[in-house]
Amino acid sequence: MKVQRRVVATAVGLLLAATACTGNPGDPTPSPTTQTGTPSATSSPSQTTESERAAASAVALANEYYRVTDGVAKDPADLESLSSVAGATELTRLQDQFTTWAQDGWRQTGEVRILDAVVQTVSLNGADPLAGEAPTVQVDVCFDVSGLDIVDSFGASQVAAGRPDRGWERLSITNDDFANDPDGGWRVADVETLEQEPCAVP
Repeated sequence: MKVQRRVVATAVGLLLAATACTGNPGDPTPSPTTQTGTPSATSSPSQTTESERAAASAVALANEYYRVTDGVAKDPADLESLSSVAGATELTRLQDQFTTWAQDGWRQTGEVRILDAVVQTVSLNGADPLAGEAPTVQVDVCFDVSGLDIVDSFGASQVAAGRPDRGWERLSITNDDFANDPDGGWRVADVETLEQEPCAVP
């Protein structure tokens, strides 16, 4: 029975619904166009600079997230690198997902291609890590999975027929150690599939 993959090599739940954009899997992943929405913390020039820095770090982490999860999806027996890009419930979900893949003999071929990354919100004030709150940047990512497949141990595709090639996901990227590591402490905490028209092919 074919499953619908929830797209990207990263957000793969056992019943996934893949969404992505068109392109050559052999093409290098283009640098996404980053459009920054109005940050929620812009009370002063220095704060604006800090918000822009956080947005840039989050977009860089989003790119790395897809690269790392692509790699793990191709070899789901090795989950160690996931903690470098995901945290909180997203890390647990990915670990559970890829553990199941390894047990069932599933793996990914091809890669997710990122076409666009749009920063929606930047929230740096009032975070309390002890209360489960942290600085957060929301990044909408348009991706292309036209060159991606998921196969079982016999090499048979497990992707549902009619899977969309392009789609959007919203990544909530948090930094639990922002005070000590404002640039490198970002991790994807949650991923949400967006119901909207896919981005145009460049």
